[in-house]
Amino acid sequence: MEPRNLARARLNFAHLEGTNLIEAHLEEANLHGAHLQGAYLIGAHLEGALLWHADLEGVYMDNAYLQDANFHDAYLGSASLYGANLAGAFLRDARLPGANLSGANLEGAFLDYRTDIEASQLVNAVNPLKAHLGSEMRGELEALLAAEEKAGE
Repeated sequence: MEPRNLARARLNFAHLEGTNLIEAHLEEANLHGAHLQGAYLIGAHLEGALLWHADLEGVYMDNAYLQDANFHDAYLGSASLYGANLAGAFLRDARLPGANLSGANLEGAFLDYRTDIEASQLVNAVNPLKAHLGSEMRGELEALLAAEEKAGE
């Protein structure tokens, strides 16, 4: 089956819970307020997508292309973002408790003290300290990375 092409689609407030969107093309799509709990977006292209206030709890976004995507106030609790490219992504006010960001590229991503990364996994995350971080977020991220490193010893 060929990947779905939904680039620039208007899917705001759509109910897409558990949907299979593996390798889908959703570049610059409007997913504002969308319900994507448990959806499969593995390898999907969401470059520049708007995901403000989206519910992405338990979503599978492993190896997804999320460059410059806007996750303002999105909920990504227990989401899997293993190996995802979040370069330049806007994650201010996003909530990612328990999310798996192992191997994810965070270079140039925007995070601040309101970004909740409590209990998130950052093992082998690429350039997490090269993200745009507020001073409080930098301290929290450094502590989380140190704890993971110590746990791996």
